[in-house]
Amino acid sequence: MKSIDLKEIDWELFDAKLPCDRSEASQKTRAKLFAVFDPNGNGLISLAEIEKGLMEVLGYGVDVKRVVAKSVARAHRGAKAAIHRDNSKAADDYVEKRECRVF
Repeated sequence: MKSIDLKEIDWELFDAKLPCDRSEASQKTRAKLFAVFDPNGNGLISLAEIEKGLMEVLGYGVDVKRVVAKSVARAHRGAKAAIHRDNSKAADDYVEKRECRVF
């Protein structure tokens, strides 16, 4: 199986499709992305849903998923740690809508 070189990834496209600033346009884009990533509409997105959504939105294949999986997992943990929330055990494995920008 061909390995992926991170230099081959279009990072500008990545940034454009996954905005993280606080502008109104970025907030609207994130709301749409959250809806795509949350196919069951429960208001929470799991790590698996995030990975699947990223691959759909970014158009990258399975090889790139292997490369970015660790980064996605780290970002998932970072988003959970950055947003102060109650200690709900059910939410530990999911990103909530309010954590989406940080993720």
